Amino acid sequence: MRNPATPAAVTESAELVLPLLPPRDLAAAASACRALRAAASAVTARRAADAARGLEPLPIPFHNRVDSKPYAYFLYTPFSLARLAPGASSPGAQPWGGAWARPPVPTWPRPSLDGFPSAVCGCACDAGECGGPRCACADAEADAAGSSSEGGMGSLGECGDGCACGPSCGNRRTQGGVAVRLRVVRHLQKGWGLHAAESLSRGQFVCEYAGCSKI
Repeated sequence: MRNPATPAAVTESAELVLPLLPPRDLAAAASACRALRAAASAVTARRAADAARGLEPLPIPFHNRVDSKPYAYFLYTPFSLARLAPGASSPGAQPWGGAWARPPVPTWPRPSLDGFPSAVCGCACDAGECGGPRCACADAEADAAGSSSEGGMGSLGECGDGCACGPSCGNRRTQGGVAVRLRVVRHLQKGWGLHAAESLSRGQFVCEYAGCSKI
């Protein structure tokens, strides 16, 4: 006769499985036994503490004074992705709320948007040389700044995925992740919304608007 699993063994296995579950399945697992209830509670607390799943330099916590819902369930991505077409193979479940510091997914280089025509052009500068007189991205940035309307803030041109430089390039100022403290707040009429948790300066970079694009 097989011996029943110890609470420690249940907790160890739960830390691998529970972060992959949506809230309904997580609640079902929590009702099975005391050890799973404690593990599920820890996953819920970590999800509520950081919507960004550890993928940003700063956590983005949930803040809810409307009801008892601890968080809104979605899988955060720091860059845009293409939604899979019907019948395409799934990339697999992604964890949120595990005990590890960061999810085991790469953040550089950025994944391509399969199905979208993408420009592969870019500067051929070596690391640390972007922005010089021969840098194509520096010319693009100057054109973007000159196109701003009177009283407007204009636009910003940066090195991209087709450039030879890497993530440490100084001309990737908005690609280092969330630069200010944010939080996801629940409103009675409007639902969940992103708010700044600190004062912002005019023209200050906050975050990149990214998500899953349907193709």
